[in-house]
Amino acid sequence: EFLVSAYITASGDRFLILHDVKNDEPIRVFFLEAYELYLKCALNPFYEKGQQIDSKVFDSKIRALAKKYLEK
Repeated sequence: EFLVSAYITASGDRFLILHDVKNDEPIRVFFLEAYELYLKCALNPFYEKGQQIDSKVFDSKIRALAKKYLEK
C-alpha cells in the first residue's frame, strides 16, 4: 500500500520518504534539494553530526520543497 524512497549520501546520511504514489522524478529532485539544505546546516560550525536540526527556517524550507514536489 505504501512505498519507501531513500536517498543515501556519500557520508552515509539517509533521507527517507514514505509515500503512496510512485513518482520517481519529483522525489529525486526533492531529495537533491533537501540534501543541499541539509549541507548548509551541517556546514555550520555550531552543528554537531547527528544533532537534531531545530531551525524554523530549515523546517519551513523543507515543507516548501515537499509542497512543491510531493503534493499531488
